[in-house]
Amino acid sequence: MTRQNKAFTLIELLVVISIIAILISILLPALAKARESTRRVQCQARQHQLIVGTHAFAADNNDEFMNRGATYFAHCTARPSGFSAQANYKHANPAVSFPINTWVDQYLGNSRTNTLFCTGSITNDPTRAPTYGSYADLYMTYQYFGDVNRTNRLGSMSWQSGATVHDPMSVHASPLTPMWSCMAIYKVSNGTYIGHDAPSGVKQYTGMNAAQLDGSARWFNVDELERFGFVSGSLAFYRPKID
Repeated sequence: MTRQNKAFTLIELLVVISIIAILISILLPALAKARESTRRVQCQARQHQLIVGTHAFAADNNDEFMNRGATYFAHCTARPSGFSAQANYKHANPAVSFPINTWVDQYLGNSRTNTLFCTGSITNDPTRAPTYGSYADLYMTYQYFGDVNRTNRLGSMSWQSGATVHDPMSVHASPLTPMWSCMAIYKVSNGTYIGHDAPSGVKQYTGMNAAQLDGSARWFNVDELERFGFVSGSLAFYRPKID
């Protein structure tokens, strides 16, 4: 009586490995897409929290939104002392160096790490992590427009000619005026992008999430964005278009 050999042949093993490799190649893009979809939803949830807290602050402060005074960029949480002589400090609390950070603590009851940083793949860039250098208190990966009512409000950049400036407190402001958005930057100097799904590389981001004056938060594709500011020869900043 002969014993049957139940071992795999080399060809059978190679066939199984090939099938597994094919399945992985099919599943990985689907998993990556699902992961990115989850990140978008998480980012929208954070921005919805931000816009609710923004309106809550206004309700407690004579219908005025948080005011940083003049600051470096839209993704800055501070009110730099270097701009303190500018008239743009009107209504800003001079005793608070980081008004957005203080607001997060008082109105959102959460850490700035879990509030002011986009959940997209931009988080893979360690230089924009909430624990990195000046990002630990001075910067965030969201842009805030609640106090950008003048072209010189953002003191370290120039306003793009033709880009609309709406005072969010004005009755003439569109309800779709962006109040918060993901940080979206094109580095003119080296041709790289920083944004929700662009952690600093040559691949352009596909869009951004933004929370608007009417309280909504949604995704805007890249063709729905406009350049609103720039540092000549260095940086270009983007936000959702304002009608």
